[in-house]
Amino acid sequence: MYSLARYSFRRAVSLLRFGRCYSEIPDREKPVKFTTSEAVNWRAAFSRQGNIYDDTPDAQPYIVSISTGIFIVYFLLWREESDVDETFNITRSIYDRVEDLEEVQLKVQRKECLNRGKDVREIDIRLRELERVRLAKTGQSQSQ
Repeated sequence: MYSLARYSFRRAVSLLRFGRCYSEIPDREKPVKFTTSEAVNWRAAFSRQGNIYDDTPDAQPYIVSISTGIFIVYFLLWREESDVDETFNITRSIYDRVEDLEEVQLKVQRKECLNRGKDVREIDIRLRELERVRLAKTGQSQSQ
């Protein structure tokens, strides 16, 4: 913090002493003398440090951590189930929620296994089971 105050003071003094802009320099064709320019007060450390004006509060990491912890505790421990949870029914399998997903995945897996020369008998058995289940469902819906 001391170096920032020192830098600010030196910068203010420099601006008061050499308070002219580039357009006010009498002869723009001549080189600027280093000792009379603002560059004389610039230290190399200022260039290496990057943003020396860090305005992040010191307590920010603690506040974010505590807030995140409270959020997690609420949603994982204290919150009671609601109608929305029943609508999404997280305990159900993805195959129960998305129709024909398992069949599509098995067909893709079968194709990959055939390309690699692996055995596809188990996949074919499961595909036949799914076909029978689908036909049974369509047969029930047609008879009703």
